[in-house]
Amino acid sequence: MTARSLRFSIRAAQPEDGAAVTAMTAALARHDRLPRPSFDAEAFRRDGFGERRAFEALVAETPEKGLVGYALWFWVYDALEGRRGGYMEDLYVAPEARRAGVGRALMAAAARDIEAHGGRFLAWNAKTLNAEGNAFYAILGERGGDLVNWSCDGERFAMLAKQAE
Repeated sequence: MTARSLRFSIRAAQPEDGAAVTAMTAALARHDRLPRPSFDAEAFRRDGFGERRAFEALVAETPEKGLVGYALWFWVYDALEGRRGGYMEDLYVAPEARRAGVGRALMAAAARDIEAHGGRFLAWNAKTLNAEGNAFYAILGERGGDLVNWSCDGERFAMLAKQAE
């Protein structure tokens, strides 16, 4: 079976998907040349389910191989436009399932869920070294913006938080 003829379905992730999703998260980190993430099945279950979950997760599943991809997103708000939307934190498709429409289906399912709950946009970023991912996003007709993504974590985050005291 070629990737193009891959039979798959998209569904909401379940707590028992934690080990498979976090294994794919580790594969994504390797692909992006990042250290192994500390995100594990316990964190997936704790933070991804329940009334105050931190993220939404979708998975792509095949009858033959099981889970072959996932999308993890969370709610954001655009105060300038007065609208809510989603931010795609992770999108991953296993190498053997790429070019079969899995990534597009995961993105579409996330957009559908966001729209169904009043959201009006989906945002994400991709590392510049991720040529394959950036080529995929270009095919979707999307464009990069004029924003620079910044983050504050570790010691610097602790120092920033301490300044509020």
